[in-house]
Amino acid sequence: MPFVDAAGLVASYGHQALSAILHDHLSDLADEVPPPTRLAVRRAADDAFRVAPSESGVTRLRSETMWATVSVQRYLRFRPALGALLVTQVAIGALAIVASVVLATLGHPLILLLLLAPAVLASAWSRNADVVVAASYLGVLYAPLIVSAALSSGIEYLIALVAFLLGGRRGAALRPGPTLRRG
Repeated sequence: MPFVDAAGLVASYGHQALSAILHDHLSDLADEVPPPTRLAVRRAADDAFRVAPSESGVTRLRSETMWATVSVQRYLRFRPALGALLVTQVAIGALAIVASVVLATLGHPLILLLLLAPAVLASAWSRNADVVVAASYLGVLYAPLIVSAALSSGIEYLIALVAFLLGGRRGAALRPGPTLRRG
């Protein structure tokens, strides 16, 4: 299933590098355990990753963003149907946030109470409510960057594909860039 790799918006080097390497190693362990326990092992890796970047000097906002991203990816990888539901709720929550701000500027300021909807509705996820809350609110902040990176990468890929096809198909087969990839 194609998806946008939001991690492409965060440098692969810097204060978060060691935390990311540790998370990658712990995440790889989830692939090696029996299927019923994979989600729990990955959750433990994600939980460790939630605090590690901050302890390495990464800002709290960046740490929460990286943690929310890998936590959503956990569900997309190990429980795809549940992951699709989670992404849908996050997208609807982000839209509710944007709508509340727009409507409040056009109408009554009490519409800003709609800002609370994603947090209230996230309670249905019980143990994972914090993932839904973080992803919804941070999604509003990062969605324009992610969409723009995905569109740019897609356009670049299409141009390269046309050039490849018109040029006699010489060279290695084309693959989408780091922002667009198959999961």
